[in-house]
Amino acid sequence: NGMKPINLWQHIQASHPELLGLIHKKNKLKESSGIVLEDTRNGSKTCYVSSEGRKRYLHSKYDPEREALTLLEKEQTAIEAQDDLVLFGLGLGHLAKAILNKYPHKQLFILEPSPVMLAKSAAHFQMEAPHFDQIKMLHAGSDVNHLASFAAGVLEMTQGQFSLVVLPGAQQVYSEVYQQFKEILKKAVQTKRVDVR
Repeated sequence: NGMKPINLWQHIQASHPELLGLIHKKNKLKESSGIVLEDTRNGSKTCYVSSEGRKRYLHSKYDPEREALTLLEKEQTAIEAQDDLVLFGLGLGHLAKAILNKYPHKQLFILEPSPVMLAKSAAHFQMEAPHFDQIKMLHAGSDVNHLASFAAGVLEMTQGQFSLVVLPGAQQVYSEVYQQFKEILKKAVQTKRVDVR
């Protein structure tokens, strides 16, 4: 169909302008965040977070695309059960891209705990423009207020009907944030169910 791919950066400028200031601000702090991009053997990109002398990879060192497809198979039941998907952890977008390519009718609500990661991802994550329209919410941040406002937005737009999909690398690197987020989301859903007339 010859559509020209755009990158996440262009999509953010067009559809999520509220993230621009955040990304510009955090871009200046890039070096202190310990997030490093690396080329994989198959010419793709991966990244790791370096802290306390340890490298923790968000994606496979060898073939992040294949890893994303394997994850899709594993999560297939949860993904196909709902039209709306909440994704914890964008990283460089390998899993998000696999979901959007395979399920063009699903809506994606993405929470990336690190604004610096989002800034790094923005230039590398490319897709055809219509796929980006499937992204209904894109949030970056890990403090409780961020998590709560993201959860509230998800609940409002999905009526509490969604599946949670998790980028395993993000769950490991941001394990405390993930636990907090799961709790907040669970409480929000319970409140919503009580609230449904």
